[in-house]
Amino acid sequence: MNITNLYDFLGRDLYNKPHERFVSFLNLNKKIIGKTALDLCCGTGRYSKLLSSNNIKVIGVDIDKKSIEIARNKYKNDKNIKFETADILKYSTKKKFDTILFMGNSLAHFSMDEMEIIIKKYKKNLKKRGLFIVELSSPFELLRKRELRWRNFKETLVEFSIFSGIIKRKISKNKEYLIITNYLWFPFMLDRIFKRNKMELFKKFEKRNHLFLIYKNE
Repeated sequence: MNITNLYDFLGRDLYNKPHERFVSFLNLNKKIIGKTALDLCCGTGRYSKLLSSNNIKVIGVDIDKKSIEIARNKYKNDKNIKFETADILKYSTKKKFDTILFMGNSLAHFSMDEMEIIIKKYKKNLKKRGLFIVELSSPFELLRKRELRWRNFKETLVEFSIFSGIIKRKISKNKEYLIITNYLWFPFMLDRIFKRNKMELFKKFEKRNHLFLIYKNE
């Protein structure tokens, strides 16, 4: 599924504000994040802006052109942030960062093979002892809630395969609907990929069925 189609359907205003769980996470961990960050799959820049407000210089990258346009216009006077349109599987930079972030529901859009590529690729952009932070939604919550209603949308579980780890949900509004395909992730799956790339779990933080997993680049 094209992520732009999802954004168009839901409306990008849905992604305007950082979730309260990330605010709590940042308040507790801002000292270890450092002064520079790469925000992968940054969307309309809500997390990038929060980082910038804490005197962190940020580069935000997202594949969706409309979201990046919104972010650039919204935060055009913020000198701490730079936004770039790119597929993170192909994006490259020579810069080194204290922290790389993978926030929101971004992880669910990538397979294990793709995450292997992403972690291996961006490890090169981390400073020594730099941090790679991944937000992980509880897979059990995704499966337990077979039907959700939020704003004017209805979200229904339509398919799940334990073998492929793929979950399909139908998001509908009036007579319109969109089928979204996500990948289910468990913490041990991320642990294995990071360990293969010589990064160990350093710290974790849990808030409202979401985990923030912090891996350190040794």
